[in-house]
Parts: sequence; structure tokens; C-alpha cells
Amino acid sequence: MRNHLLWMPASLIVFAAAVIKPTTEVMETKRTVSKTISFDMYKGKTYDAGIYDYTSAQVQITVEKVSKKGRSIVWQKTFDAKLLKAYPAYATAQLQNLTVPGILERREHLEVNYVLTYDTKGSQFQLQSGLFTANANDTIRISI
Repeated sequence: MRNHLLWMPASLIVFAAAVIKPTTEVMETKRTVSKTISFDMYKGKTYDAGIYDYTSAQVQITVEKVSKKGRSIVWQKTFDAKLLKAYPAYATAQLQNLTVPGILERREHLEVNYVLTYDTKGSQFQLQSGLFTANANDTIRISI
């Protein structure tokens, strides 16, 4: 009888290991975090030439949450057009922070892109950035 009961403790240990490991993996992948991204926009040149007296730039920034299931826009903002000369220099650019809560730590990430629209006396030119994969506490610097 004693020999027949020896297999019970061993089978309980194997069963417990099989149940506990997947449970902890599921809990780790369901953990959500908040990610903060900073933006700043600054003029990349002095824009002293007279041609720039009537040239403005508008910036549209889009932040998307991306996973294997797809992508969704979590934040989008269009900043009003300003004359190029009105943008601050790099050293004095003001950071704007965006915090996105509810990001699944191991399954989702944030992607940022922006569109610059230049306007000179009614003629418009658009310049689109590449995609940036944003990590927590990243700073996106946009040179106008």
C-alpha cells in the first residue's frame, strides 16, 4: 500500500508546476503601464531671409497604440499654424508631455508620426515624418 502512495506527492508537484507557470505568464502579459512621451517643436534655422516673412508651419502629431491585433489612435493634435520666425530656438523650446495609460507592457507599444504643413502665400507643402516607436519617457524633437 505504501508503494502505491509514493506516486501521489510527485504527481501533485508536477501538476502544480504546470498550473502555476502559465498563470504567472498570463498575469505578466496583462500588466498595464503608463507611458509618457514629450514633444518639442523648434525652428531649425534662423529664417531671416525675406521669403520667410509670409511662411507659416502647422504641425499635426498622431500617437497610435500598436499590437498584433491592430492599431488605434490614442491621441491626435493639430497645432495652429505659426510664422516660422515665431517658433522658438532649440535651446528655448518648451516640452509638452503626453501620458498614455493602459498600455499592455509586453504586447503593445506606441508609435508616433507627425505631418508638417508649410504655407507660403497660399502654396502648401507637406512633409511627413517616419514612424517613431516611443518608449517610456521618450522625447520627440520636431525641427521646423
